[in-house]
Amino acid sequence: MKTDVVPLVAALVGALLPLATAQIAYCPAPYILIGGEACLYIPGGTYTWDGARDLCHTITVASPYSSHLAEIESCNVLSSLWNYIKYKLERPGNYWIGGSDSGSEGTWYWERTTQPDVPKGAPFWFTEEPDGDDLENHLVVATNGFFADGQGDQLYGVICQAII
Repeated sequence: MKTDVVPLVAALVGALLPLATAQIAYCPAPYILIGGEACLYIPGGTYTWDGARDLCHTITVASPYSSHLAEIESCNVLSSLWNYIKYKLERPGNYWIGGSDSGSEGTWYWERTTQPDVPKGAPFWFTEEPDGDDLENHLVVATNGFFADGQGDQLYGVICQAII
C-alpha cells in the first residue's frame, strides 16, 4: 500500500513546485518578463520620483494588471534586471523604483502597501545604504545595480511593473 502513495506524492510535488517559484508565463505589452518573476518596463526619459510614479500609473495595461513603480523583491529579479539594463539596453544609470521611507525615516514601504516590506541589507542594498537620512526618501536601483536612497527631486530613469 505504501508504494502506491509515492507516485501520488511525486505528482503533487511536481504540480505545486511551479507555484512555489512564482513563475510568470505572460506579460502584457509593453512589459517584458525579467527573471521569470516580474513584468517590467523601462520607458525612456528621466523623471522625479513623483513624476516616475505618475508615469507608471498612466501606462495602460490589459486587465487584470495595473501599472506601478517596480517592486523588486528577489535577488534573481534584481540581478536579471541589472543585466538587462547594462548589457541589453546598454543604459546603466539610476532608476526610480517604488520604495519610500518618507512616512517614517528608515522604514521602507512599497508605494502600494502599508507594510514595511522593502527588502533590507545585502544583497539588495549597496554597502552603507540607505544613507540619506531625511534628504533621500525614495528608492533607486543605482548605477552599480544595488538599491540606494535618492532625493525625490532628482531626474532618473524609471522602472515600471505590471502587477495583478
